[in-house]
Amino acid sequence: MLHSCNDANEITFPSFGGDTDALVVMEGGKDLPFQIARVYTITGIPQGTTRGSHGHKAINQIIVCLSGGVEMEVDDGSSKRRVTLDDPRIGLHVPPTLWTDTTYITADTVLMVLCDAPYDEAEYIRDYDDFKAFRNG
Repeated sequence: MLHSCNDANEITFPSFGGDTDALVVMEGGKDLPFQIARVYTITGIPQGTTRGSHGHKAINQIIVCLSGGVEMEVDDGSSKRRVTLDDPRIGLHVPPTLWTDTTYITADTVLMVLCDAPYDEAEYIRDYDDFKAFRNG
């Protein structure tokens, strides 16, 4: 199934606390649309840098900005959508068959990515022309 960039949904996670503190909860099958098979973090990326620039054939991801901020560009090959992530209570669910670019707004950004499958390099589409060909069948 091919997804459109509008299928990338923001998810607001349950949180508990006050104005300056929060406990954020993410439970697979309840708060997440899938069970988690892999989690990784990204840190130390300079402000203004764009990274990611790839798509996935079948993997679902939820991207959460734990600190700092990023602008995500989600692309379905014919249209694009931008989403700013700067609150750990909000994640962006990126379903498969979409291309993403991530621009780091601040130097202190910490991203956490939740995936529904283990790492598999063959799952990635790293060239935009290959992505467009994949989308066109």
